[in-house]
Amino acid sequence: MTDDLLLEQFVAAFARHDELIESAPVPPELFRAQTDHGAFKWRPCRQPTDRTALQQIYACTRRPFPALYEKLVLGWRWLEMTALDVRLFANTPAPDLSPLFGELTRDRYPFDVLVEAGLIPFGHGAGLYYDFVCFSEDQTRQNNGPLVKVEHEALLMHGQIEQQAIYASFREFVEAVVRS
Repeated sequence: MTDDLLLEQFVAAFARHDELIESAPVPPELFRAQTDHGAFKWRPCRQPTDRTALQQIYACTRRPFPALYEKLVLGWRWLEMTALDVRLFANTPAPDLSPLFGELTRDRYPFDVLVEAGLIPFGHGAGLYYDFVCFSEDQTRQNNGPLVKVEHEALLMHGQIEQQAIYASFREFVEAVVRS
């Protein structure tokens, strides 16, 4: 299966894992319908973005995303949503990736500590968990290392990184979402 087809199936699976409903208005590109209770249904959309849009992010992370995630953020836009045990940061419509950059760096202290440790946050744990879900640096696997969950209290209170691998790679996570 090609990466494009895999990502198309991944994005299509969002609706199986999350209600895709927001209480606040959603960008017009993502708007699907308004509920009887005034909430807004949304759906992901394709939005091809030039690779140069990654420069601002990579200047801060000091290394690239895994290739499959890079392809996802350059081709698709979505709101924050949960799939399996990961709540993905939003990548909302814009001519560049500045909304995603804002999500990545919203909490600057943990972002800086995580990046210094070779981790790039791209989401949180599912539900109300604030644990960070990160790409882990693994030079032997061409930047396609394991996804780890970092315990937020140890990080925020003590600057310590307590991590647990949750998927062998971003690709494994995407395939698990597609299968479920």
